[in-house]
Amino acid sequence: MIGKEDSYSILFVLYLIHDCFAFYKINLLAVFIFSYIMYNSTS
Repeated sequence: MIGKEDSYSILFVLYLIHDCFAFYKINLLAVFIFSYIMYNSTS
């Protein structure tokens, strides 16, 4: 049986992991868009 505190901590860890993945995806998208713009401006 999982206690209420344990389930809350698991949810918190999952939230942190999801937050980090979302941040990473946003950064990856920004880098991709930036490189695409730079590539188009040079050609």
